[in-house]
Amino acid sequence: MKVLILHNNFPAQFGHIATALAADPQNVVIFGTGAQAGQLPGVRKLMFEARQTVSQQTHYFARSYDRAVRNGEALFKAAKALKDSGFEPD
Repeated sequence: MKVLILHNNFPAQFGHIATALAADPQNVVIFGTGAQAGQLPGVRKLMFEARQTVSQQTHYFARSYDRAVRNGEALFKAAKALKDSGFEPD
């Protein structure tokens, strides 16, 4: 089975699930994340990172939204590259 788990923080609440799935050699487990640190046995990390940080010109109330949109865009690009390489999760 091909599994793609997405969470900005690695491994977050999905560590046990990813580890259990990766224990089966028939499974391919990829974890899309923005967190550099950490590894799980048998789990490949798909890194995404927004190229531009939130600007000081962005209204204070909109900064978390702006950050989320930038992370989403970076994840989309990473996931598209993964798909273009032939990986499609089940």
